[in-house]
Amino acid sequence: MNKEPIYHSNIFWHFCGREKNEDEAFRILCEILNEKCLKRSFHNSVPFEEPIKDHHGENTPTWRIQYVCFADIPFAFLKNHIEMYGNVGLGFKREFIIEKGGQPVLYTPYIKKNGKQKSAVFSISAIIEQWGREWSQVTEKHKIKPEEYRDLGWKIQALRKYIKQFSFEDANCAYYEREWRVINTFQFEEEDIVVVIFPKRFSNEFISLYPNIPYTVSELILT
Repeated sequence: MNKEPIYHSNIFWHFCGREKNEDEAFRILCEILNEKCLKRSFHNSVPFEEPIKDHHGENTPTWRIQYVCFADIPFAFLKNHIEMYGNVGLGFKREFIIEKGGQPVLYTPYIKKNGKQKSAVFSISAIIEQWGREWSQVTEKHKIKPEEYRDLGWKIQALRKYIKQFSFEDANCAYYEREWRVINTFQFEEEDIVVVIFPKRFSNEFISLYPNIPYTVSELILT
């Protein structure tokens, strides 16, 4: 019988406690469970336009893209991730994330030179940035209005959301997060949740609110 390798997880994790105290993180978890939806805080849909200042100082529309992040980390190795992202989160089956359109991000290294961050010359990140600059030059030269390339504009931004830069010089290198992303909001039902993680002191409250959702306490992971 073939055994699956232990270096990937059958559960993909989303944590909601980074730079928040436990009470704030638990409140966010409850909001997520009540709405049955994961989303970034700035908007409910994808894509949408937001005006920014261009290099002439004028307002011009750009695309903000809604996406949700997950970590492909085996349960046995969650301790380090929790120490960085907080001890409140929830997990879904890998297959469910894939069915929802989830894909692993494309990690590209950057180089620190003379105190500045720079993409490697032929990295996908550098290529897309150059593509963006060239496209801006073309639209400006031919006086193409933003509304004339709306569809292409948001697709380029969506593509960029699957790229994540990292440096092995960083102690908490982003590469080790093994991140997957889903473009758009992430809808689910209670039965889609494999397990929820939170500190033990919230156990009674959680059981009273969500008696049918499996859970474990973060203290078991951190010991």
